[in-house]
Amino acid sequence: MSVLRGDSYDPSEELAEAQREAEQAALRKSTVFDLVRTPAARKALLASLGGMFFQQLSGINAVIFYTVTIFQASGSSMSPDVASIIVAIVQVRYIAYIKAYILS
Repeated sequence: MSVLRGDSYDPSEELAEAQREAEQAALRKSTVFDLVRTPAARKALLASLGGMFFQQLSGINAVIFYTVTIFQASGSSMSPDVASIIVAIVQVRYIAYIKAYILS
């Protein structure tokens, strides 16, 4: 800590505070419900579960699974492997955008 704050800084008080907080945290009983006590955590959980739920209902997993076969059957001039990679990148970016929009 003295490297970050300079030679005149005495890190003993900050270290003692960190030690006290670690001891208090060790004494507390935590439950699964502690993970969703804050509104931000509930919102993140809802967005994640909602995304997974709608992904299952839409059937996109089957389309993604057979992407190479679909592009082979379409007779595209692009390699089916490259096309499936592009589809995967678009899907990841789209899902990230939607979740960021929901969480903001």
